Amino acid sequence: MPRSAGALRGPISFDDNVSVIKGFPIHEELSLEFRAEACNILNKVAFGLPNTTVGNTSFGAITSQYNLPRNLQMSMKVHF
Repeated sequence: MPRSAGALRGPISFDDNVSVIKGFPIHEELSLEFRAEACNILNKVAFGLPNTTVGNTSFGAITSQYNLPRNLQMSMKVHF
């Protein structure tokens, strides 16, 4: 492996996303759908890749964050 292959030398990360969907029938041709979604539900930090520039003072250091903080979203939809 070359020294510059930072993608193989970085920390392991995974996505922890959750989605909940519930449908409510109102009438024969009318229904309501509620949806709640959460991205990064556990609010874990995923660090970026290490610096692979040889000779740089921050060589091998991880100085960035890969993911975004927790994001919640709710919506309602009417089907007719």
